[in-house]
Amino acid sequence: MVVRTFTVVIALLMAMVNTGLADTEAVLDQVCQRYANQDFTAQFSQVSVLKAMDITDTATGNLMVSPPGNMRWIYETPDPQLIVTNGKTLWIHRPDEKQVMIGKPPTIFGEGKGAGFLADITELEKNFEVSLLDQLADEESVYLKLIPKKEHPDLAKVLVQLDRTTATIRTVTTYNAFGDETRIELENVQFGRLNKELFTFEPPQGTDVVSLDEG
Repeated sequence: MVVRTFTVVIALLMAMVNTGLADTEAVLDQVCQRYANQDFTAQFSQVSVLKAMDITDTATGNLMVSPPGNMRWIYETPDPQLIVTNGKTLWIHRPDEKQVMIGKPPTIFGEGKGAGFLADITELEKNFEVSLLDQLADEESVYLKLIPKKEHPDLAKVLVQLDRTTATIRTVTTYNAFGDETRIELENVQFGRLNKELFTFEPPQGTDVVSLDEG
């Protein structure tokens, strides 16, 4: 971690005050104003690190979100995959395997798990203890640390990088209890109304349908 001088620290704190991001509540308010009830699309790049096995996986694709509860993750590389939820049902389509897995959103997105909080930003404080990470802040970004209120080995904490001026979410990094992490970077974020039909999925003919384990 870079050690900042006293002068730089004071300058950063003053910048936070001047932009209205001086405390956690101010940041949350601005994020909610930016995302609450707002449909948006973005391009994403994802890096997942399994520390115990020293494995790093990467992926890219496009994301569509329509609060509350609607998400569509289109993975393009390295393998095509589609993850769709309308808040009640979750579909995972792997076309190369001719398989669709169907279940309830809590299987992956329950209680704000991972980047699932993007589907309803107003639920942040309900599901997480939220705080600012001043040591990571710089002239362009502020960071929120999210600690789940309900313990789960798959999710120990989430770090969210926000644009200091607009409160646009730039990166979401999730960590599990074993130290594994997944970093999702969002680019070209665009706000605008999306068709709700994008958030349902009809398995193609000849596709094997598998029920997700809800245990």
